[in-house]
Parts: sequence; structure tokens; C-alpha cells
Amino acid sequence: MSPELGTSVAQRLLRSKIPARLAFVGPNGDPHVVPIWFLWRHSKILLCGGAGSFKVKAIRKHPRVALSIDSEMIPYESLRIRGLAEIEVIDGIPVEYVECAHRYYGNQKGQQWIDWVSTYTTQMARISVTPDWVQALDFRERFSEIFG
Repeated sequence: MSPELGTSVAQRLLRSKIPARLAFVGPNGDPHVVPIWFLWRHSKILLCGGAGSFKVKAIRKHPRVALSIDSEMIPYESLRIRGLAEIEVIDGIPVEYVECAHRYYGNQKGQQWIDWVSTYTTQMARISVTPDWVQALDFRERFSEIFG
């Protein structure tokens, strides 16, 4: 595991409810960025999506991805990750997606979301990203002469 992942900035952002921004290459070679729920488990970023979704199809073709998790207040903190994504198709709703729904929406609304998603999907994809490059940035520290 990269030492950068052990920094206080990285740990704060990995535990946050801020959506990650997932960057990937589309099937035609164009870049794409989407906000996405995530979990940090066993030294991997775990994401979920529809088994037949555009992003899953694109990542199958081009498994190198990048993620950014950025604080929402100035001075910013940013965790940038690059790595190889692996996709596993799951029947039903992956437990990680359920956990994310509760994490981001709270228990009641998260369960309502899962109940709604369950009515129209039979399979989802679990996307596991193993980081091979990491950069944690703390702009308060980096520009301490401005932000003190």
C-alpha cells in the first residue's frame, strides 16, 4: 500500500461521504468523468454500477482508471488515485452498493433507494480498483503562507 494512503488527508477523504470522481476511457477513446459512491476496503476502492452500463462496458475495454476525492471547502484536500479496475458481475445488489446507499443517504432513505433499485435491476457490477499511483494533497499545508 502506498504511504500516501496512510496520510491524514487520505484517511479523512477515504472515510468521507464525498463522492469520488471516476475517470475512464470510453469505447471510442474519449475521456469520461462521473461522480460515484465508493468504499475503501482491503486496500481497494470499491465502486458499483449497472452490469450493462456505459461505464462498465468502457472499463472492461480500458481497465486503467483514475479517481479523485476532493474536499468541498477551501483550502482543498485532494486524494488522486490511478489503478487497474477489475469487474465482477453480481446477481442482485452487491452488499457494497447497499452499504454505500446507507452511507450516503442514511439508513431510511438508503433502504428506500435500494428497494427502488431492486425493482429494475437483476445484476450489478462490482468494480475494484487497486491503486498503483496515489497522491494526497493538502492545500492548507502546501500553501501555508496564504492559509496559515
